[in-house]
Amino acid sequence: MTTEAVDHRRLIIAGTGIAGLTAAIYAGRSNNEPLVLEGDEPGGQLTLTTDVANYPGFPDGIGGPELVQKMKDQAEQFGAELDHGIVEDVTTRDDGTIEVSVSNGDQYTCDAFIAASGASARTLGVPGEDELMGYGLSTCATCDGAFFRGEDMLVVGGGDAAMEEATFLTKFADTVYIAHRREEFRAEDYWIERVQEKADEGEIEIMRNTELLEVHGSPEEGVGHVTLARNESGYPKENLDDPETETFDHDVGAVFLAIGHTPNTE
Repeated sequence: MTTEAVDHRRLIIAGTGIAGLTAAIYAGRSNNEPLVLEGDEPGGQLTLTTDVANYPGFPDGIGGPELVQKMKDQAEQFGAELDHGIVEDVTTRDDGTIEVSVSNGDQYTCDAFIAASGASARTLGVPGEDELMGYGLSTCATCDGAFFRGEDMLVVGGGDAAMEEATFLTKFADTVYIAHRREEFRAEDYWIERVQEKADEGEIEIMRNTELLEVHGSPEEGVGHVTLARNESGYPKENLDDPETETFDHDVGAVFLAIGHTPNTE
């Protein structure tokens, strides 16, 4: 880091998800005047959530973007400064001072640094995934679901995110299919019950012990169909040579991956 135009702060926080904004509120109340760098996903994953039903103080639920904005307003009220920069490098000097380089060229030093950079959606690495990401293959139902109104859609996953995305997509889809590699879901009972209600109404079809093998289509025409594998013992991709494993094609117009996230710390 050069010594030119270096701005020193007491505290810098990377990330404006729930963790980063909570830290900013507490730091601001302690007169630490934190600088909060929003990163490449301002507001974090919560901005992609339509219905937050388990946050204290909102018994009727609250929209994710609305909750994030309230927390931003609260942090700024207590003296936090929010900026759009993305942290590219963090190093510590021998004297303990921390150097922070930001994507827009800004250079900072600080006494303390909090990494609250969140996580990015995981992908499967199956054939067709890279080619069709953004062309019918997505990791964000709330972002992209409306583009595929009237289509059959596939959600891959078995946790809370998969259940929430599948439930949300029933607003647009003809039928939502959930492919989960095991028999039992990992989601909370709340989400499992909501999915089952939609399944009872014929809006969702659950494909247990089923995994995605390949996504077929083109950037010009989008997703046309997928290849799936099913084995009643679970984890069919690990048992493709098992005679009990069934491989089959299934027509869908969109695929949504909801299989967890990896930390944005590299």
